[in-house]
Amino acid sequence: MDTRACAERAGRDISSSAMRSTRERTGSSDRFSFQVAVFGAFSAAWTAVALLITGPRHGRRTQAVVLLALIGAASMFLAPTAGRRVDRYGADRVNLWCVRSLSPPAPSF
Repeated sequence: MDTRACAERAGRDISSSAMRSTRERTGSSDRFSFQVAVFGAFSAAWTAVALLITGPRHGRRTQAVVLLALIGAASMFLAPTAGRRVDRYGADRVNLWCVRSLSPPAPSF
């Protein structure tokens, strides 16, 4: 048997196994459908934001979309750390730290 035929058969076996497992476990199919819907909504929302930013109403260039994507990626990586700090110190204290870290220093007269 050649390699390509073997790979195709393995792919079919994996696909049919996943579908069989989804049919046998009703909770799995519900979770699968939910995850597909969430992924679709997430993709649609970010596409809509990118189109809105670069559209005629706002007229930004693609660099604005790239900057927004980088900020989104940074927030994704920082979310677990922020969650641990909220668990340890409380939401009010962590929110105050975030606001203070992002606000410019007040001028002293």
